[in-house]
Amino acid sequence: MLNVWKSSSSSDEAVLSQLEDAALRLGLNVITGAAYGIPLGWDENPPTAVKSSMSYRRSLEQLSAHLMPLFLTPRWALRLAPRSTNWGQAWEAYTAFGGYMLGMLHLARQRRGKNEEGDNFMTVLTRAEENQELDPTEVLGNAFIFLFAGHETTANTLHYALLLLALHPEVQSLLQAEIDELYGTRKSLDYDDFPRVRWVTAVMNETLRCFAPTAMVNKWTDAPTPIPYGKGTVVLPPQTRVSTNITGIHANPAVWGPDAKEWRPARWIAPAGGSDYFRSPPPSPGYLQEGFALGSLPPTPMTTPSFSRSPSPGAGGVRLIKPAKGAFLPFSDGSRMCSGRKFAAVEFCAVLCTILKEHRLEIPRGWSEERMWAVLRGRKPGALTLQPPEAVPIVLVSRRR
Repeated sequence: MLNVWKSSSSSDEAVLSQLEDAALRLGLNVITGAAYGIPLGWDENPPTAVKSSMSYRRSLEQLSAHLMPLFLTPRWALRLAPRSTNWGQAWEAYTAFGGYMLGMLHLARQRRGKNEEGDNFMTVLTRAEENQELDPTEVLGNAFIFLFAGHETTANTLHYALLLLALHPEVQSLLQAEIDELYGTRKSLDYDDFPRVRWVTAVMNETLRCFAPTAMVNKWTDAPTPIPYGKGTVVLPPQTRVSTNITGIHANPAVWGPDAKEWRPARWIAPAGGSDYFRSPPPSPGYLQEGFALGSLPPTPMTTPSFSRSPSPGAGGVRLIKPAKGAFLPFSDGSRMCSGRKFAAVEFCAVLCTILKEHRLEIPRGWSEERMWAVLRGRKPGALTLQPPEAVPIVLVSRRR
């Protein structure tokens, strides 16, 4: 991705006008290589089981854009629809992307037969299929949903973070100081370094808090469940659907303080971290009087659950704050929380460290902070996950300039 960006300009800076597309393509290639065992170049496609002129990236993009016709229309009607209509485009994307999924699944089965399988998600699925724990349809469905849900949410978070860092050069400087210390004289980081990227993790957490990929998460009670409310208790009967408003919780000033609507990564850094940038307002008295569990749990310095639970500090002695249970839900919570949260966190930190090691991000000429914030506060209509309503360019500048 960086090579493509840098090749678009002959100078020490490049205007990135298709940042969202680049983040989505990167996320798709990363998950395809790591979870499905098929490393891809920037413009490469995985093997396919059908003939189609539509690329891997384009087929998934079109599939996401036409989910409603796919959900609501019989397959025979989609097959007969003209290709110029939404229904025809939905069918074309469905068959093209389905072909790529089948192609990757066939390759995984061949590798398993030759004992050439790797240690990845597709291997787990094909092993379950061989043991008759999943049928072929279930294998394909699980392979699809993991890829579909896993690539877009991480890519969108990275997209928002890059835009926000361009708006906040002071946060960029803190990240780059941490990144420079971590790299030292090395050319790359390894997995053991990631528990130490505290400011990078703080940026990720704060971006997820302010721009959670999904606004709601649905759960069911399997037994009578008491919920403390005010001075009393409300008991939810079994089989009650509970929709948790993630956006509301993340923006609640009673939980996050009077500046809850501000993007401020320093709220995740413990006071002992030694940064003058830290400022953490306490919960409001009204919130504490409501009797919720959130108000009774003080934050404690530790790494985020995405990584190690060791309380050791990161680069520069910086410690992260663990939010109270239920206050931070971008990956949901409980036994059915997002299974890919650790993968997503490592991917985010690796990409951000790679970009900011040698580059900084700036607002392009012709764009004001007010205009950028107006776009960031909007939402693309019809999108399943939170996405900006229009493209926002940023400038990639070499730090050696």
